[in-house]
Amino acid sequence: MAGQLLFLLAQISGRNSQPQCSAFLEGGQEPSELSASERSVLQYRPWHKQVERHPVQSDLAWQLIGFTLAFSISLVRGTRTRKLRSLPTGADGCSGVAESLAHRSKPVRYVTFPITLPFNSSLLSVSTSRCIADIQLSRPRWLGCVAWHESVGADTKEQEKENKDDPADVVLTRSAGAAGSCQPSRALLQQVAEGQRRHILLPQALFASLALPVIWVAIPHNTRPWLYHSRWLVFTLALLINYEQAARASSTNVAWAVVSGLMSTYGTMLCFQHMILTNPQRDAARIIRVPCSKDPKTTCMNDGRNKAPSRIPVELERAARCEPAATQPPFRARRDAGSLTQMRTASRSEIDANSCYIWQRFPSDAPLLDRLGWATDLVLSLRGAGWSSSISILPKPEKPTPIEDGHPVCIASVPSVTKYGFEYVHPPAAFLRHRLKVVTAACLMLDFLGTFMMKDPYFVFGRDRSVDYALPWYLDGLSAWRLEAYRQLFSISGAFAAVAAAYSLTDLVHYYATRYCNPSRNIPWMYASAFGSFGEVFDRGLAGFWGSWWHQTFRQQFLSPAAFLLKKGVIRKGSTAGNLVALLSCFAMSGLLHGMGSLSAVPHTKLWKQPVFFLLQGMGIIVQQQLSLLATGILPAASVPLRRAGNALFTLLWLYATAALFNDDMADMGLWLLEPVPFSVFRALGLGFPGDAVWRWDSSYLFRWHSGRYWWQSGITI
Repeated sequence: MAGQLLFLLAQISGRNSQPQCSAFLEGGQEPSELSASERSVLQYRPWHKQVERHPVQSDLAWQLIGFTLAFSISLVRGTRTRKLRSLPTGADGCSGVAESLAHRSKPVRYVTFPITLPFNSSLLSVSTSRCIADIQLSRPRWLGCVAWHESVGADTKEQEKENKDDPADVVLTRSAGAAGSCQPSRALLQQVAEGQRRHILLPQALFASLALPVIWVAIPHNTRPWLYHSRWLVFTLALLINYEQAARASSTNVAWAVVSGLMSTYGTMLCFQHMILTNPQRDAARIIRVPCSKDPKTTCMNDGRNKAPSRIPVELERAARCEPAATQPPFRARRDAGSLTQMRTASRSEIDANSCYIWQRFPSDAPLLDRLGWATDLVLSLRGAGWSSSISILPKPEKPTPIEDGHPVCIASVPSVTKYGFEYVHPPAAFLRHRLKVVTAACLMLDFLGTFMMKDPYFVFGRDRSVDYALPWYLDGLSAWRLEAYRQLFSISGAFAAVAAAYSLTDLVHYYATRYCNPSRNIPWMYASAFGSFGEVFDRGLAGFWGSWWHQTFRQQFLSPAAFLLKKGVIRKGSTAGNLVALLSCFAMSGLLHGMGSLSAVPHTKLWKQPVFFLLQGMGIIVQQQLSLLATGILPAASVPLRRAGNALFTLLWLYATAALFNDDMADMGLWLLEPVPFSVFRALGLGFPGDAVWRWDSSYLFRWHSGRYWWQSGITI
């Protein structure tokens, strides 16, 4: 009845035909023609604030429409008439939400009817062609009509003040994710139109981050001092390009928007490491696999300078396998009895009988493609796996000093599990099964977290705006500290699952690509696990959490400044000052890297939060070390289980006290609105909102071609 009255009144008083608009009424059906992009939420305002007062006919018509619909619904539902609370407006005018009559226990459904605007369209600007409302109330209220976004006369400050006085009793439902993601997408398009931002373009975005350091390393410069000194100019160029990329390039896809800043900053750190702090052509060497010769007369086909041998003599084969003499004791695995994580070496069956491994230095006399391959391998090698610069926590062989080109690798010294818990799986069938299990488990975890995160307004709108909405029923009764613990647990679980899935998928692609396309670099221990043993948290506390258990993707770049100062003699290894410089510089660079990810995100966030969070982690390690020394003086005979419990308890409390800085920034930038998996199992089981689609990805998750004014402004974007 209300819909018919509204339709009739709109047709009588309307002058200009406008697009249809949808509202929610109980008992209707969801229109099938609605797309995912149209599931946005528009501004709802009190009726006396909707339009300016000059068009008397328009104002009267809209008041009649509103009161007619409100009166009809109140007769059906028996609820009292009350003014709708106004919700905060976003940059694009598309962040408000509608309110529904239905109680919390009852679902909300659609009913649609066409509305023709009964006034001149020049007075108002319509934000979208449809208005979608998907909000339930903890107390029954009357349902208002659709309110169009007003281009002039909007009193935003007055609305925000009114919202603060109104209790937060709005509960999020199905369109929350679309509502939250609506603002960044529209804001980015507006900023692009104004020239403030631009789209991420491939391959241009990779030039200064990856291509420039690869080209620099591939050009021989050890015998050209003038070329080597030009590295400062090249680094400055990379710094400027990467900063422009992080500050201006973004995407409507939340993840790629953050990746723009992360990738640009990481590329700058790569250039700083390989151009300024180290000399890879002089110091770096990688491990390659070569066939073993059965002819004892075969010699290394190496001219002593650069080229890798194609065969290795049988005498060196025994040395490469580290086979002991008859009078020597057998090789034994190294163990640390004071740690929960035990170390073991590879078994004899894990060693390929037909291959040997040797060290390869920079091939300065090799063809350009060989040098580019060597340099690309170096730059793209996360954590330095398979290189002489590999970080200490990964499985790696004993490194000779100095490293000679073509020198055999003692593969029997490579542990399959390090004392920090990082392991590699071999043979290939076992590796494939293990990585598929990790990917499956991580995707299920991400699906579960994504399904329930959308029900908590914190993960949709961020901490500041989430107070305007009521919690779902299963969180409504939690105390403040329990609710904070729940959100922190979900946040760290999401980060853990995302990193585990990304590492496993990357390992699978790289493993089989090198297996069939570049067998010389198909080395089993290069594919270590993403995370170490959680027992390190009990053994070392907060230092074990960040230095041993958590993924160490950027550890090389973070430690490069301290390693450079140590090599130059500015700091001494093991000294208090040296340890302090290494610790704080590492966490400062980590904070800078993650903070630049916030810079490239479309929503405006507080850029200081993530740097402060990571600096506090360094301070926490120092505090824990001092407390440990104090406790040792008071309780010198404390048992090992008691110390481990103390380490874990301190880590838990410190992270609980500081993690809000990191998690709030992630929520504010809208990172949790990303659909991590294309197909949702938990939504298919009915654990999401009513009407949630099982297939979660739309066109914003696909690459497309972007045409700019000039050729360098055109490329692949997402």
